[in-house]
Amino acid sequence: MAADTDILKIENLNIWFQMRQGFLKDVISKKLRYAKAVDGISFNIKKGEIFCLVGESGCGKTTTGKGILRLVEPTSGSIIFADEESDPVIKKLLHLAGEKSRKREGTAVVEMEGRRGIDIRKLTKSEMIYARQRIQMIFQDPYESLNPKMTIFDIIAEPLIVNKLSKDEKDKEARVRKALNDAGLRPPEFYMWRYPHQVSGGQRQRVGIAGALVLSPSLLVADEPISMLDVSIRGEILKLMLDLREKKRLSYLFITHDLSVAYVFSDRIGVMYLGRIVEMGPTEMVIKNPKHPYTQALITVVPKPDPTAKEEKIILKGERPDPTNIPPGCRFHPRCPYIMTLCSLDQPAETEAEIGHWAACYLLTPDLVIKWNTENLPKYEKIAADVEKKNIAEIARLKKELEALKSATGKKDTIYAIKATEKNIEKLDTEMAKAKAFVEKMKAEIVTMKSKLPSASRPQSS
Repeated sequence: MAADTDILKIENLNIWFQMRQGFLKDVISKKLRYAKAVDGISFNIKKGEIFCLVGESGCGKTTTGKGILRLVEPTSGSIIFADEESDPVIKKLLHLAGEKSRKREGTAVVEMEGRRGIDIRKLTKSEMIYARQRIQMIFQDPYESLNPKMTIFDIIAEPLIVNKLSKDEKDKEARVRKALNDAGLRPPEFYMWRYPHQVSGGQRQRVGIAGALVLSPSLLVADEPISMLDVSIRGEILKLMLDLREKKRLSYLFITHDLSVAYVFSDRIGVMYLGRIVEMGPTEMVIKNPKHPYTQALITVVPKPDPTAKEEKIILKGERPDPTNIPPGCRFHPRCPYIMTLCSLDQPAETEAEIGHWAACYLLTPDLVIKWNTENLPKYEKIAADVEKKNIAEIARLKKELEALKSATGKKDTIYAIKATEKNIEKLDTEMAKAKAFVEKMKAEIVTMKSKLPSASRPQSS
């Protein structure tokens, strides 16, 4: 397989979890509520490539990784896996996936770039056994992912037993030794018969890597594999993973929240926010020339090795919205320092800023913002004028009423009525001010966006 060919292609992947609303509400309510952990993402991974998903906790990175292996079931979308057809496991899987089954409509074999690929979502449970031999996962926490009652030998040999891959005990032991050796646990005899609690944190993570390598996978989903380790150990694990890529032509989906690690380790980066990828491109481009405000904010807060270097940090305000109640438009707009009118109304399209580098942000499409604001400005000016006319008349009436109340005797009820009337006048004034400010903001956005247009596209002043 050529180095520039896709080994994995994900299109419009959704992973939603239905929310319980209580027994009676679940029975009576016709509208179901979902937590949209992953909401319509698309990306591809090439053979031998390290693709990195970054973002803050809760953005859907780990759920994406688990969805690829169907450790959680995707709601919709496609997960196409295409590996070497000469591989006996892939050949067997293509044969099984090409047959009709009562558990799916049609076949799970699809065409991808002139090759045959397999839609992971359509595979049956028995077929997934073969798929997982070539797609493996390295879990985040080596303290939780290893069974404390099993020896390291038993942990690594278990996939061989489940998949019935070892011919005999001698073959099984040879495969375990090779996996431990590849993971940097040398000599293997020194570690094989130990229990997880008898090795260090870094060695535990190497055991997890060995457990994934023993099946000879071609794609590894690495879920924050170094976040639980000391800084000195992190470098060793990353170097090991890079060596394995060169040695075994492995591809990685590397999941992390640490942009500094992503910068030194990955080939391409996808930045996730609230279930969607908001920016994607080659690592160098994304880190050194970020286009989405969320990516810019993440990069400014990464610690710099030079304590004297001063850089303005973008501190995001507020909390990440609830995935069960995602805001309309761009889902980042409640926290965005550059929010515009259109941001809260419509989801921005993916716009290419450089070759292979795109972001979903209206800052990249000033012409679209100018057009929308210009077309809708008369409508909002009329709304503001109507609000002003109506409120001025109402304020005049309330002021007369207020004068009458103030001239009345100082009864308790009269004092309450005066306060309520004053509050209503203030409310109407605020409403008028907001309508005017909205219109002025749209006008200011047109001016700002015109300054961002290329000089050839700017309207000529008469």
